[in-house]
Amino acid sequence: TIFTMPVAQASARETLDWLRARSARILAARVDAQQLYSEAGWRGDVAVVLGSEATGLSAEWQASGVTAIKLPMRGAADSLNVSATAAVLFYEALRQRE
Repeated sequence: TIFTMPVAQASARETLDWLRARSARILAARVDAQQLYSEAGWRGDVAVVLGSEATGLSAEWQASGVTAIKLPMRGAADSLNVSATAAVLFYEALRQRE
């Protein structure tokens, strides 16, 4: 499906500016977040920001207007595969929008 969607590349700063100009809510998946992903509002214009498993997100994604969300982890694991994280988050968005 990626080949049916428009794709763009930009720096974190450019992306933040673009999202803010469009009044999009920005949800950033972070292991140190306090808010559960299921408690976030997923209706309307929402941008989901995911980082790599090794390094996470850059400091720019801690800016004002960016809501940090987490997926609960059990056991000793402190990260989830980024594609698995995306699937969980997108299905939560679908659940809330239905």
